[in-house]
Amino acid sequence: MTGLEGQTVLLTGGGSGLGRAIVERFAEEGANVAFLERNPDKVEAVSAEVPRALGIAGDIRLPEDSERAVTQVLERFGGIDCLIGTAAITDYSPSFSGYDRARLAPAFDEVLHTNVLGHILVATAARDALVRSRGSIILTLSTSGIYPGGQGAMYSVSKSALTMVVKQLAYELAPAVRVNGVVPGVIADSDIRGPEALGQQADTPTSRFPGLQEAARHMNPLRICPPGSAYAGLYVTLASRRDGMVGTGAIVNWDSGIGLIGHGFALDASMSDEQEATQ
Repeated sequence: MTGLEGQTVLLTGGGSGLGRAIVERFAEEGANVAFLERNPDKVEAVSAEVPRALGIAGDIRLPEDSERAVTQVLERFGGIDCLIGTAAITDYSPSFSGYDRARLAPAFDEVLHTNVLGHILVATAARDALVRSRGSIILTLSTSGIYPGGQGAMYSVSKSALTMVVKQLAYELAPAVRVNGVVPGVIADSDIRGPEALGQQADTPTSRFPGLQEAARHMNPLRICPPGSAYAGLYVTLASRRDGMVGTGAIVNWDSGIGLIGHGFALDASMSDEQEATQ
């Protein structure tokens, strides 16, 4: 038992991948779950399939959408105990030099606005409710915010910036609100999209890199490419007032060991299972 029964979590980006896995897990733990999701079809699907899940269509880039989401959650459930940020977009370019410079500024604005400012907006909108409940915030970071070469260059910058957002909010909101960050590794069922400014809004990791899941097995010592559900339990622990009570300002690497070797540069992706077994 995690002590989440009857508590309320507001999540950004709960329509698929890691976000949906967290919605499902918190519902299993007895929490009331609301999620802000840009795709209305995903809002409808998750709301219909997950008990106690309140889907809210909206864009975290818009202050009015974050404020509307907070208002709806308070009207429905009476409070907010935890805010979780998973909404994000990535750019499918490994380097700044790979961009057409005319498209660099609008793409940078879209990625940073979504991945950084969007979470600041929703956190400030929920601040008073979280202070009243003495709750917590959990933001989703990335190994790409630590090591270069993992995903898009702009995505990496945005996740690095979000790391400091975690620390700043932890500093500002103490002692009433705990604020932590989670660094997951590759997520097998991720549906993260690209920016409209680059025409990548329909792209996904597997559509861009069909062999990603197999390659990901060679990017970490555990040789796994787990689904979003494998990470959800850590969010439960951090949200729990009992199990997470001493943590704030923490950045938890939960990345299958990628942090031991960077983004897999020390591993040969062509290594056979037989060769691996001998090491």
